[in-house]
Amino acid sequence: NLPTVKQPISIDAIQSVQVNVSNYDVTQKGYTGANINAATKSGTNEFKGSVYYVTRDDSFVGKLYNRASDTYTDQRAFDESTKGFTFGGPIIKDKLFFFVNFEANDQDNTKNVNPGTATPAQIALIGFNPATFAGSTTAPFREKLGFGKLTFQAADNHRIELTGSIRKETDTRGFGGQDAFSRGERVKNDVYTVRLEDRFVGNGFLNIASIDYLKSDLTFGASSTTDFGLNYQGLINIGGRPQFQQVGQKGLTFRDELS
Repeated sequence: NLPTVKQPISIDAIQSVQVNVSNYDVTQKGYTGANINAATKSGTNEFKGSVYYVTRDDSFVGKLYNRASDTYTDQRAFDESTKGFTFGGPIIKDKLFFFVNFEANDQDNTKNVNPGTATPAQIALIGFNPATFAGSTTAPFREKLGFGKLTFQAADNHRIELTGSIRKETDTRGFGGQDAFSRGERVKNDVYTVRLEDRFVGNGFLNIASIDYLKSDLTFGASSTTDFGLNYQGLINIGGRPQFQQVGQKGLTFRDELS
């Protein structure tokens, strides 16, 4: 029951979830199994909002039971919190509405570094005692999610929506055991999306025209300021990882779906 990273959009920004298992229409294209669609919230003629804060740590979960030895041990220490707000309402009654959501998710998981036991000769050779790296170290994860929507009800059968989202994450992972904290992998993930959609219901048909923009920047691996990596086989691995990657993506999509 240890915490995991969050979803790309806050649950509080989701209005409903649709699960499709068969008989897909033209908008679903290409699926051979089930798929899930999430509809986001929109503003209404009433001003509505919420503020929330949720916290959880290892004191909220039970101990681990070892059946072979009939003993209980504590869970690894962790601490997580989620805080955010939603707010929406009318800009022009019956015509133009807004909705915004922001959420911050902080997680601190604990990982243990357990170096091998070095002999006095090995300590003299490498110049330090690997045991100095032993202990528990926090692996921090930080996430910020932002979402906004403008809805223009041009007519009963015609709606135009502009939505945007921001997802920013930092994570430290890949250390523990005989890998010191400096050996960990630093991950930075930024994703930005914008979507403009025009939905028109005619006499016996539905037309959805949309423009989507996506920009993402992902970096992971060794930090550029980390020391050169050194591996002391069977004892400890310290310093930077041997790889670093930076992946960027930009996309602009035009679609028109006529049903």
